[in-house]
Amino acid sequence: MVITARPNYSTSLLLGISCMSASAHSRWLRTLESSWRTHELCGTQATPTTPSPADVLEQHLVETKKHTRLAVVFPVGGLGNELNTVTHGFLRALVSRRRLIVVHNRHASRPIWTHMAHSPFFDSLDGTSYAEVVAGNRSFINVSMLRSENYTPLSPADSVLLRDLSLLTDRVDALVSCAANALFKPNAHLVSLLAERVSRIPASHLLYALHIRTNDLEMAQRGHLLPARRLALSFRMRPTCRVGQNLITAIQCDLMTIPERSNAAEKGNVELFIGSDSSQAYAQVTNGIHRKLANVHIISSKGEPMHTGRKNASDAGVEKALLDFFMLTIADVYRSNCDFLSCMQATERKEKAPGSFQLWQPWNSSENIRRRSDHGRRVNLHCGNTFAANVWMIRALNDQADPIVRPRRCRN
Repeated sequence: MVITARPNYSTSLLLGISCMSASAHSRWLRTLESSWRTHELCGTQATPTTPSPADVLEQHLVETKKHTRLAVVFPVGGLGNELNTVTHGFLRALVSRRRLIVVHNRHASRPIWTHMAHSPFFDSLDGTSYAEVVAGNRSFINVSMLRSENYTPLSPADSVLLRDLSLLTDRVDALVSCAANALFKPNAHLVSLLAERVSRIPASHLLYALHIRTNDLEMAQRGHLLPARRLALSFRMRPTCRVGQNLITAIQCDLMTIPERSNAAEKGNVELFIGSDSSQAYAQVTNGIHRKLANVHIISSKGEPMHTGRKNASDAGVEKALLDFFMLTIADVYRSNCDFLSCMQATERKEKAPGSFQLWQPWNSSENIRRRSDHGRRVNLHCGNTFAANVWMIRALNDQADPIVRPRRCRN
């Protein structure tokens, strides 16, 4: 059964990249061309007898080719929220050997999936098309309706899912990152916009990307989404998120202490890209950085930040959110003002052995969660700050540096 006929996954990217492949600035776009089939970490086995993440994904494509067993998910919320539900949906489809069907958010005037390249791992349908598929093939398809799990994959609540994934491969963290890279790619139009943005950056410069998360208030006001009681929006400052002068100071120190690039900021060889949910926060950080590091060139995508998960979200707002997302994924350095990893770690973060891979250390059992509670530490089963976390999941195959802006000693 063929559910949808969309452009070939690799072709849609090459349309936007091939014409600029010889240009110096294409080094930032090269990560968009990378494939889970050929990436070293996706193809690495933990032991000679266990499948690699690439083996698991390849086998899933073979097993679900007939489209007779389906797992259906309805993404909800903003961009990070929708990516959460699709990633969760795919991981659950993976362990149950089903083909994933993503049904468009009925509240969105222009779903984010129309801006994405086709992935071989799921089919994206609107509600009407999905109903027609099910009605026309009810006699020979088996459908499983999945919950919309709107939190960061491998959160403590995913302990059972983590156990099931570990039966497929010993490299579950790498599997999740390989899957994220296979699920989420920009379409040719977005690639061309990204290329236009990075074409203005000298190839010798360091592209440092910062994501600033505050709250939903400014976006709600701009999108006429008040009153708050009608929406699942947060108008308070997000926990673990650094803002104001503390954030500015931490960024300044980070720019001056990046390994092997410590003099880049002083020489004017740094392009600082900022993606934020708040124009006010963007202006505050920009002014603060320029007062201390006048040679740093600060850039952003066009337009004002908008909440993408509402029916009155403009196409320009959705496009800006996606441009910010993919700029953060392709940059040389990625930092977030929110410590989204703190929710994930069962013990103190440890130095990884050379060549090892670890997205984070999840609370992978009820016993670990109980121990944390016994020590007086609050257990958050569903981890948030999901926009930043999804960027990290995609980047992690190529960049496993700590993505959090943390206080550090500045050199004089």
